[in-house]
Amino acid sequence: VFVVMLAYLIRRKLADAWRDLDVTVEEGLKKLSTLCAMEHEINGNQTGGMLSVPQPRPSLARLFSALTITPPSALPRRTGHVDSRRKLPSRRKSK
Repeated sequence: VFVVMLAYLIRRKLADAWRDLDVTVEEGLKKLSTLCAMEHEINGNQTGGMLSVPQPRPSLARLFSALTITPPSALPRRTGHVDSRRKLPSRRKSK
């Protein structure tokens, strides 16, 4: 029930924000799914690069501005991982 209510609230929020743009929620989400990222290497290192997000097309920029969202300019690579202060079980040395 919680997930259904959350989906309903998200859909309603999107419909309200995009009402002036004459875009349905389905059309807006389909447009947003066309976003892409470009992979960049840092100092020739293929494992330590980043993904940069180009500026969105004007139609996508209007969708973002209606929601007051700013897309990030860069993303970490999918192969990267974040460690916490605790050692992860996969990183612990077996004694």
